[in-house]
Amino acid sequence: MATYVVGDVQGCFKTLERLLDKINFDPQKDFLWFIGDLVNVGKNSLKALKWAYKNRDSCNLLIGNHELNLLCIAYGLAEPHDDDTLNDVLEHNKRDLWLDWIRTRPLIHEENDYFLVHAGVHPNWSLEETRNVAKHVEVALRGPDYLEYLTKWKKKFFKKWEEDLGEKKRIATALNIMTKMRFLDQDNHLVKNVKGELQNAPEDLTPWFRLLDSSFKNKKLLFGHWSAIGVHQEKNITGLDSGAVWGRVLTAYCLETGHISQMAAHKKDLPD
Repeated sequence: MATYVVGDVQGCFKTLERLLDKINFDPQKDFLWFIGDLVNVGKNSLKALKWAYKNRDSCNLLIGNHELNLLCIAYGLAEPHDDDTLNDVLEHNKRDLWLDWIRTRPLIHEENDYFLVHAGVHPNWSLEETRNVAKHVEVALRGPDYLEYLTKWKKKFFKKWEEDLGEKKRIATALNIMTKMRFLDQDNHLVKNVKGELQNAPEDLTPWFRLLDSSFKNKKLLFGHWSAIGVHQEKNITGLDSGAVWGRVLTAYCLETGHISQMAAHKKDLPD
């Protein structure tokens, strides 16, 4: 039995199939975690989502920003962008079944010493507070008022975390942190639309993982969302978004061994 964590697939299903063949993934005995952004931008989001849902007893999905984007478009809270490739999902007769499944996925996952999240963890959060915040947001998205929370998230990019935030703003800000965060400024505020390589970052910005609270020191953090830095490892963190949808590679990390496997992007997955 093996447990794998796969970086951002983003609709690259043919690439995923080849990667699963390479690691000899067996749904009868192995388990797979998608780190978020299973869908969108690549050409085969429908196939990726269908596979994940069909095999949901042997895989699970963390909510990423592209999952949230899919929900907002499907529920009429946002218009699709030119680079969204979600029409096949949105027009499918099982879309509501899949949307409910996506909306009820977790934001974090812990397994032994590992801690999984799509984008990151705010430096103001201890490990215990991160658990509490994630649980609070998951309950909100699974509850009857989920449209209100998604609307608040989609309407504005909230960048400042404070303990006394109102309920909707608290949920929206936490979602930005866990699904969109990359760099933080000198006040530990999220920075929007700065997502390049670490060495090219402005001097006053810091990647979130270099500011982690000390309570995470015994955790091995796995995250996605940051394709510009690829498979990046330092101290106790590993980034797994290796830019498959941009023609690079898709990455799988085995929790039991720490071994990393990769597969070159299939050209039929890639956006035009």
